This record gives sequence, structure tokens and C-alpha cells, in this order.
Amino acid sequence: MAATIVFLVLIGLIAATFGSLVGLGGGIIIVPGLIFFGPHLLGVPISSQTAVGTSLAVLIFTALSSTLAYMKVKRVDWRSGAIYFITSGPASMLGAALTEYFK
Repeated sequence: MAATIVFLVLIGLIAATFGSLVGLGGGIIIVPGLIFFGPHLLGVPISSQTAVGTSLAVLIFTALSSTLAYMKVKRVDWRSGAIYFITSGPASMLGAALTEYFK
């Protein structure tokens, strides 16, 4: 159990660091980490859909803390962000629905 917690903390730290620096992290670090190493530490296989869902749940908190840090130094383009927000919401729901067809 302790090794599992250490593994998850390390993956989270690496993903959050890369996520804050260059906007990457969840999809590149958390998902493969859970898929390839999760079964050895948790004792059960983790599906790609579960790994993606877990990564996206973590992304909420990582993105919020990174956004607050970037807001503090005035590095957020709110106009572009609003446009991306309007289009990414429906596209994300579509992508989540489509995962059922690509099992």
C-alpha cells in the first residue's frame, strides 16, 4: 500500500510539473503510468478509459492551481481562453461519449 501511494504521488508531481511548465502532463504521464504500472501496484488491470478519466479528474485541480499562478503574473489571455472554453466543453463531452465505441 505504501508503494502505491508513493508511486501515485510521484506520478502526480511529475505530471503537475510538466503540466505547469508546458501544458502537458495528464495524457502523457498519468495515463501511461496508470496503465503500465498500476496493475503491478494495485493488483488489478486499469483500462485506458479509467486511466483517462482519472487523469482528467486530476487535471481539474492541476489546471486550477496553474491558472491561478499564471493569473498572478498576468499571463492569461482571457479572450482566447473564453473561445477555447466555449468550443472545448461540447467537444470534450463528445469525446467522452465516443470512448464507448472504441473499447
